[in-house]
Amino acid sequence: MQCARSRGSSLSAVLLAAVLVLGMVGCGREERADSPPSEPAGSWRAMAESPLPGRSGRVGVWAGKEMLVWGGIGTAGPFGDGAAYDPGSDRWRVLPPAPLPARNGHVPLWTDTELLVWGGRSGTADLADGAAYSPATDRWRPFAASPISPRSSMAAAWTGREALYWGGRSGNSFFADGAAYNPTSNSWRRLAPSPIAGRATFSAAWTGEEMLVWGGGSASDFFADGAAYNPAKDTWRPIPPAPVAGRVGAATVWTGRELVVWGGGGGDGHLADGAAYDLVAGTWRVLPPAPISPRGGRSSAWTGQKMLIWGGGDRERVNDGAAYSPANDKWELLPASPLQPRSNGSVAWTGERLLLWSGQAGGGSPPESAPDGASFSPQ
Repeated sequence: MQCARSRGSSLSAVLLAAVLVLGMVGCGREERADSPPSEPAGSWRAMAESPLPGRSGRVGVWAGKEMLVWGGIGTAGPFGDGAAYDPGSDRWRVLPPAPLPARNGHVPLWTDTELLVWGGRSGTADLADGAAYSPATDRWRPFAASPISPRSSMAAAWTGREALYWGGRSGNSFFADGAAYNPTSNSWRRLAPSPIAGRATFSAAWTGEEMLVWGGGSASDFFADGAAYNPAKDTWRPIPPAPVAGRVGAATVWTGRELVVWGGGGGDGHLADGAAYDLVAGTWRVLPPAPISPRGGRSSAWTGQKMLIWGGGDRERVNDGAAYSPANDKWELLPASPLQPRSNGSVAWTGERLLLWSGQAGGGSPPESAPDGASFSPQ
């Protein structure tokens, strides 16, 4: 497989930006002249004040009625607390203490009954422990010990039966192994060896049968290749390299037929292009040019019809966004947001609204985080 390459120093800078700034011609369609984006549609509304300090990190998930937020990082270090936001009542509630140390760099998952938290980083130490939170009982329970090493910035996907974890990094080590966690039996199994190189900060999505992984980076490479893992068969298969440059931190959605990726960071900095992989045809196509600037650390979600992208940044953070429709292969701008520019915040799609909370908005290392949030309705 081919992958886009750059020097290690350039990649390290972009991998850091993905955390700190956060934070083959196209197949199946003919090229055509660019058309101007549609007029902005939709509406924003502010969220109630959160009981949590502001933080950065993708630490929110939609739980059917609430957005659950746990962990993340602020100027004083990682957090080990959490809260739940109900958009129907515009109210927050604090979660009970978790049986875990504070962390960031983990990937939260929702199983239909529990929030799963595994791995991540606490200060300079990567972690391999985890726990599950049940909103129904308002209680946490610890995971059984994991068979894979401590790591952060890995992929995670919920299959309906198991949580799949693959890849990630610990320091300058990048992993190509993974494991599956069964919350019913509180047990683990190792995944079969993968056909692609170890990587971190890559795209991942669950299709209903397979976990797709694409892109990402290591100490010396930006990858444009990927693979699909079938948990029923415990097998991997490679997917074709994309017709765009390898990158870390791309916006990623699964539409039901295509894996759509856009933006992120590569060897030449942040990007504003994208591509879509058709699972049935096994081919890629290039997306039309977006009406927004190159960026990493953006928030993104799939509405069932459109991919929403908001915020993030390049040299400066932004508070604009756009929506891409695969059905007509067009972009449209989002209306102006009430939030200040920010990157790498918590995001969730409720089925009707995009919820955005906190994220990096100021200076410092790690940057200061905004404590507020807002929701956007495309209708």
